[in-house]
Amino acid sequence: MKLTHFDHDGRARFVTFGVRRRVHLFTNDDVCGLLAEVITQQKEIHRYRLLAYVFMPDHVHLILVPTLEDRIGSLIGSIKRFSARHIHTLLKAKGRCVPSSLYVQRQGRSEFSLWQPRCFDHNCRSVESIREKIDYCHYNPVSRGLVKDPADWKWSSYNVYSSAQEGPLGIDEFDSLGGLSL
Repeated sequence: MKLTHFDHDGRARFVTFGVRRRVHLFTNDDVCGLLAEVITQQKEIHRYRLLAYVFMPDHVHLILVPTLEDRIGSLIGSIKRFSARHIHTLLKAKGRCVPSSLYVQRQGRSEFSLWQPRCFDHNCRSVESIREKIDYCHYNPVSRGLVKDPADWKWSSYNVYSSAQEGPLGIDEFDSLGGLSL
């Protein structure tokens, strides 16, 4: 079944993509830092606005507003493709064991495959929907029992919102009127 993305409408999008076979790969700062770098690079290339994020051990949530020209599938595909390359290189260079479950057989060859195919995206049709998804991102580590306070999860935009601290990823402001600051 082909997933339908509703592109080119200027709305915020809540996007989720996961690690293949739910492997807990995003459990150290090196791997998370590389993903953050790739997201930042792709943000510069595609000029999307990033409203919130959280990196969980086995998946990622982003709330972004793509440009009217960009397709969400292509944008997330770029993030996944470049992050997979860099993370694979990092793991091998550091001598870390790459789980065998992150390899797939293609044309008789074993290839590294970090991400599950496709992504899930949800169009945020109202200010309330955007706020709900931001809260979902920020409280996901708490609901999963990883921390007691969302402020303790480094790989989230929570502290940017709660205390105007810098985070691992720069985010674009979402003002109280529901619009994006220019």
